[in-house]
Amino acid sequence: MLLDDINFFTQEKSARTFTIFANHSNFKKIPKQVINDLESRAISLNTNARICMHEKGDACISEMIIAQHRHSYFPPKLRFDTDISFTILSGSLGVYVFDNFGRVIDYSIINGSDSPYCRVAKGCFHIDVPITPISVHLEVVSGITKNLSDLYHPLWYRPEERLGFLKSLPLE
Repeated sequence: MLLDDINFFTQEKSARTFTIFANHSNFKKIPKQVINDLESRAISLNTNARICMHEKGDACISEMIIAQHRHSYFPPKLRFDTDISFTILSGSLGVYVFDNFGRVIDYSIINGSDSPYCRVAKGCFHIDVPITPISVHLEVVSGITKNLSDLYHPLWYRPEERLGFLKSLPLE
């Protein structure tokens, strides 16, 4: 697999999911085969997998290509200081925005045909969840926070009600 080529990628062993960084270069390119390999790796490991295109450490922008399983989404969150955008590369992804009480106030189902991009402004509770069993998307965050002090999880979200929460989200 191309993902194992140490000339191009370095694995981050301490990450919670399969994570590799594209090695330092002034020009980085990702062929479709690497996207396919990332999706295959996520399926074989049964976990999310990502390629970080930004440099490790402090960067002005964080760019990640993420193969994400429907069953392995991250809880709703709010970022105080950073905007986030999603561009779909494979499958379909739901991006949802909530009010302070956990009600969906806006959403977009992004896919490769009619709606491939979505952006969420800082200060909004949001979540991204694959609609297809697995999706691959480019996620761009307008900054990196080392200590995650920018990230806030809402009190209204109950991890023990995860499946009910997923079923409550609009899919169209």
